Order: sequence, then C-alpha cells, then structure tokens
Amino acid sequence: MLTGLKRDLGMSSSALEWIAAAYTLAIAVGLMTGGRLGGMFGRKRMLMTGLTWFVLASAACALAWSPGSLIAARVIQGLSAAILTPQAFGLIRDLFPPARINKAFAALGPVIGLSAVAGPIVAGLLLKANLFGTDWRAPPRRTSGTPRCRYPPSGL
Repeated sequence: MLTGLKRDLGMSSSALEWIAAAYTLAIAVGLMTGGRLGGMFGRKRMLMTGLTWFVLASAACALAWSPGSLIAARVIQGLSAAILTPQAFGLIRDLFPPARINKAFAALGPVIGLSAVAGPIVAGLLLKANLFGTDWRAPPRRTSGTPRCRYPPSGL
C-alpha cells in the first residue's frame, strides 16, 4: 500500500510518515476538547458530529490528489475521532445505572484495544486484497495507473 501511495501521489518518505502521525497527533491534541464539547453541546450531538466528519474525512482520504490533501484529511479524521471518542465514555456513564457501569466499561475496554490493533491490520489486508481493482483509491483507475479524474477538478 505504501508503495502505491508513494507512486500515485509522488510522496516523500517523510510525507508517508506524516500520514500516520497526523491522525495520532490530531486525536491526542483534541481529546480533551472533544470531551468538553460533549459536555457543552450534548453527547449525542457531538457523537453524530464526530461520526459525520470522520466519514467525510475518510472520503477525502480516498479522493486525495496530493500528499498535502491526504495529510490534511488525516488531520480531520483525527480531530473528528477526538470529538467522537470521549462521547462513548460519557454516554456509558449517562445511560447505565451505577451498578452496571463497571460491566459496561469492562466491555468497552477490550473493544477499543482490539480495534486499535486489528483496525490497521484489517485495513492493510483489504488494501492488499484489492477487491475492486482500485488499489488504495476509491475512484476508478485506468490500467496505466493514472486516475480517470483530475483531483481537484480544474478551475478550483
């Protein structure tokens, strides 16, 4: 996958490192603010806002036209995850009676841990399988390896 990214977007090795680092840095910086936003504007509202922005940022990653656009989309993914993640903890606290909170958190912990480990592995396997022949991108590709569409569209 990394060779495809490097080839298709003309990325340097440091830009490849920033793809992962941008997400991690953004989520780490935004977690405290994300939790506070849930307290101010409502957990459900912030959960849905974070989820919406995460999906949009994921689509932007798939449509990235340059190293900078991919890294920026990864930052948005990290910030939206920072809004989304604390809401799960707050909702458990709000929705479960005191006698069952420990069980709820005990179930959530392994799910978070396993997803942190399995997510990148599953993503890598899916990309390696190249199920729809699109390599790492969402748009259809020509056999020459050049995208059919130019991103961003000319005139923007």
